[in-house]
Amino acid sequence: MPVAFTADEASALIDLLVGTIEGHPFPESGYVQRLRSILEKIRPRPDLPNEDEPGQNGFEDPVNACEPCGTFFI
Repeated sequence: MPVAFTADEASALIDLLVGTIEGHPFPESGYVQRLRSILEKIRPRPDLPNEDEPGQNGFEDPVNACEPCGTFFI
């Protein structure tokens, strides 16, 4: 049964879940794993770029970035 939350309700629920998860003395317990599962449904993790593909990290190659000045970084 789907439940619709307003942005404020979702934010409050996320804050509550994150605080409970981070403050729990046994982070690998079944209880915390269930809370993480709920959190994942409310706030899915973003797709991260593949680290194996060059140029996908948002940073330029320092050697290529400084070609005009002739400076190379090691």
